[in-house]
Amino acid sequence: MLWKMIKNMKIKHKLLLVLLAALLAVFAGMLFSSFLPYRAYDEQLYKTSVQMLSLFSAELEGELDDYEDLSYRLLSDDVIQNSLTIMRKSDVRSEEWRLASNSLSDHIVSYANTIDHAICFRVKTFQGTNYAHSRGLSALTAEDLTTLEKIAR
Repeated sequence: MLWKMIKNMKIKHKLLLVLLAALLAVFAGMLFSSFLPYRAYDEQLYKTSVQMLSLFSAELEGELDDYEDLSYRLLSDDVIQNSLTIMRKSDVRSEEWRLASNSLSDHIVSYANTIDHAICFRVKTFQGTNYAHSRGLSALTAEDLTTLEKIAR
């Protein structure tokens, strides 16, 4: 039926129909050829993003493992625990408390130097005394310590 209708058309209309078909074919080809590069680009972008995220997550996981190890070493360090025990039991004005405080401060500095990416390393005692060590910074202000404390919670 369609073939019969095309046969009965004038040449002018047949030519327009052929041009329309050619135009549709070119449009379909252009549409298809434009999707291929975008699809390939999206796949490459996705693969690269996944690789970067896995790299960053592995690096972050390694850093967190380092902090976990450091926390365990702090908790199991006899000098720090003994110093904290002495400081809790003795008077703040005593010589024993001062020696324990100096020992604690020295150990905090030595532990803080083992962490590469820490801005500040801080230990707060039972009595509220802060022992902080910051590497590469002139000094942390009280406001900085408050901000870091809020972030840590």
